[in-house]
Amino acid sequence: MNIGKQRKRQEDGVLILEHPCIESTIISVADGMGGINNGADSSNLALRLLADWYLSNNNQTINQAE
Repeated sequence: MNIGKQRKRQEDGVLILEHPCIESTIISVADGMGGINNGADSSNLALRLLADWYLSNNNQTINQAE
C-alpha cells in the first residue's frame, strides 16, 4: 500500500465557528494540498476567507448560499 508523501507538519485545517448574531454554526475542513509548497498557508487562507464571509453576512444571505 502506498500512503503517499508524508510531511513533518500538519498542513490541513479545520474551522468551527458560531455566528455571534444568529443561531448558526459553520464547520469546515480544508486540505493542505500536501504536494504543494506552503500547503498549510493555502488551507489557512481558505478558512480565513470563509470565516470572514460567514461573519460578515446575515441569516438570509447564509441560507441562500446553501
